Amino acid sequence: MSITMSTESDVIGEVRNQYERNGILLKSMMDSAADDTQSAAQSSGELVTQFAETAHDTAQETSGVVLDASGEVAKSARASAKRAL
Repeated sequence: MSITMSTESDVIGEVRNQYERNGILLKSMMDSAADDTQSAAQSSGELVTQFAETAHDTAQETSGVVLDASGEVAKSARASAKRAL
């Protein structure tokens, strides 16, 4: 187990050294990736919230239209029943 951990640490250290030799700091890359991930998560969260709000508003509007239509059907039915009597 310790051999595996040492080898893993050595590989990570060697990769870091190669990046740093070329002027690229691994920490900067990781911070940038973390910032990008956070931005993407926030954007996704905002989209889900907007979708939920739109669905809620649409449901309210649709229910109002259905109730209006039901009221009109009921009025027509009453008027027809009165005429039939």
